[in-house]
Amino acid sequence: MRSILAVVSIIVMTIMLALSAVPSSAQLRMEDKAKKDEGEAAQKAKERKSNDTGYKSAIERLPDQKYDPWRNMR
Repeated sequence: MRSILAVVSIIVMTIMLALSAVPSSAQLRMEDKAKKDEGEAAQKAKERKSNDTGYKSAIERLPDQKYDPWRNMR
Protein backbone atom coordinates (compact mmCIF):
# COMPACT_ATOMS: atom_id res chain seq x y z
CA MET A 1 0.00 0.00 0.00
CA ARG A 2 2.83 2.37 0.85
CA SER A 3 4.54 1.68 -2.46
CA ILE A 4 1.36 2.59 -4.40
CA LEU A 5 1.03 5.80 -2.39
CA ALA A 6 4.68 6.64 -3.09
CA VAL A 7 4.26 6.07 -6.83
CA VAL A 8 1.09 8.18 -6.94
CA SER A 9 2.76 11.01 -5.02
CA ILE A 10 5.76 10.92 -7.40
CA ILE A 11 3.42 11.07 -10.40
CA VAL A 12 1.49 13.97 -8.87
CA MET A 13 4.71 15.87 -8.13
CA THR A 14 5.94 15.26 -11.68
CA ILE A 15 2.69 16.60 -13.13
CA MET A 16 2.85 19.67 -10.87
CA LEU A 17 6.43 20.33 -11.94
CA ALA A 18 5.51 20.01 -15.61
CA LEU A 19 2.55 22.37 -15.21
CA SER A 20 4.67 24.96 -13.42
CA ALA A 21 7.04 25.12 -16.41
CA VAL A 22 4.26 25.90 -18.93
CA PRO A 23 3.74 29.60 -18.06
CA SER A 24 7.43 30.42 -18.50
CA SER A 25 7.38 29.33 -22.14
CA ALA A 26 4.17 31.30 -22.68
CA GLN A 27 5.87 34.44 -21.36
CA LEU A 28 8.66 34.06 -23.89
CA ARG A 29 6.13 33.98 -26.69
CA MET A 30 4.46 37.08 -25.32
CA GLU A 31 7.77 38.96 -25.33
CA ASP A 32 8.29 38.07 -29.00
CA LYS A 33 4.77 39.23 -29.76
CA ALA A 34 5.38 42.49 -27.88
CA LYS A 35 8.46 43.19 -30.01
CA LYS A 36 6.47 42.48 -33.16
CA ASP A 37 3.65 44.75 -31.96
CA GLU A 38 6.13 47.59 -31.37
CA GLY A 39 7.26 47.36 -34.99
CA GLU A 40 3.67 47.36 -36.21
CA ALA A 41 2.86 50.34 -33.99
CA ALA A 42 5.75 52.30 -35.49
CA GLN A 43 4.52 51.47 -39.00
CA LYS A 44 0.97 52.53 -38.13
CA ALA A 45 2.28 55.79 -36.66
CA LYS A 46 4.06 56.55 -39.95
CA GLU A 47 0.90 55.82 -41.93
CA ARG A 48 -1.19 57.94 -39.58
CA LYS A 49 1.23 60.85 -39.90
CA SER A 50 1.18 60.70 -43.70
CA ASN A 51 -2.63 60.54 -43.66
CA ASP A 52 -2.77 63.56 -41.35
CA THR A 53 -0.49 65.61 -43.56
CA GLY A 54 -2.59 64.70 -46.62
CA TYR A 55 -5.77 65.67 -44.79
CA LYS A 56 -4.33 68.99 -43.64
CA SER A 57 -3.13 69.88 -47.13
CA ALA A 58 -6.57 69.03 -48.58
CA ILE A 59 -8.30 71.22 -45.99
CA GLU A 60 -5.95 74.13 -46.76
CA ARG A 61 -6.90 73.96 -50.45
CA LEU A 62 -10.59 74.45 -49.69
CA PRO A 63 -11.90 78.00 -50.15
CA ASP A 64 -12.88 80.02 -47.08
CA GLN A 65 -16.53 80.52 -48.04
CA LYS A 66 -19.47 80.07 -45.77
CA TYR A 67 -22.05 77.64 -47.05
CA ASP A 68 -25.68 78.68 -46.87
CA PRO A 69 -27.99 75.72 -47.53
CA TRP A 70 -31.08 78.02 -47.52
CA ARG A 71 -29.79 80.52 -50.12
CA ASN A 72 -32.23 79.41 -52.82
CA MET A 73 -35.23 79.25 -50.48
CA ARG A 74 -35.49 82.98 -49.77
